[in-house]
Amino acid sequence: SSLLGGDARAEPHAKGRKAAAEYVQELKQLGVQEGDVAKVVRERVTALAVHPSPSQVVVAAGDKTGRVGLFLPDIASDDSCVTLLDVHARAVVSLCFDPLHPARLYSGSYDNHTREFDFETRQVRVVLDADSKYPDGFMSSCALDSARGIVYGGYSGGQISLLDPRAGGGKADWKQLHTKTVRGIDVHPTDSNLLLTASIDTTAVLWDVRKLKPAQALSRVEHGRGVTAAKFNASGTSVVTTSYDNTLRVVSVAGRAETRKLQHNNDTGRWLSAFQAVFDPLCDDAIFI
Repeated sequence: SSLLGGDARAEPHAKGRKAAAEYVQELKQLGVQEGDVAKVVRERVTALAVHPSPSQVVVAAGDKTGRVGLFLPDIASDDSCVTLLDVHARAVVSLCFDPLHPARLYSGSYDNHTREFDFETRQVRVVLDADSKYPDGFMSSCALDSARGIVYGGYSGGQISLLDPRAGGGKADWKQLHTKTVRGIDVHPTDSNLLLTASIDTTAVLWDVRKLKPAQALSRVEHGRGVTAAKFNASGTSVVTTSYDNTLRVVSVAGRAETRKLQHNNDTGRWLSAFQAVFDPLCDDAIFI
């Protein structure tokens, strides 16, 4: 049977999206039981993804050795709620579930591979092997455009790759978009022509995927130090960026203008994974770090 068990299909959150004040009050009522805490991977967590199902809690965590752990806290109170997989040879940099095919989990790694894990077959397959194209660098991020089936990769030299696994052959299209490492990629939730990238070159950039040239960027957010993440909210109306300059910035997608600047200590040092701010899918105004 599937590791997910039962019906863990992804469903849209739009109908359940809540006002900020109401949502804050609900969050204050939450607690953590001892049975909801588990050691999911053996080493430092470097990537995290939460399954989009509204009915079953499934968390995937990747670590610095390349392992991926699956945590289902509601199925058992012992170690059987964790499944540990040897997926990559080096640190996992990104994890994402496919909302249209929720039994699939995609992972990217410093080993220059993007892999897909299928919960139903329990098989891992290589989606992209970038080693031959980029042997002297490393993959630093990845993302999925589920609507089009496109897998994006970000790399240490400022490039991104675009691959349609359905086309076969594993050959990707490469674009030079930044001057330094691409630490984050995100696809707009309702318009997959819009793509976000975050780079150590101090910028987060909004792109039209049909015009992927630096001079044709739709807009840029400039930080004082490297940017570790840039994420859309669930409705696609706003972007939040995270930077080593100890700020988060919220930007309107339609107006292409900054609406808020928040101070937060993002200087994690060498022993902690870089912070990444994300919007809560149930509330467009709630940000978690």
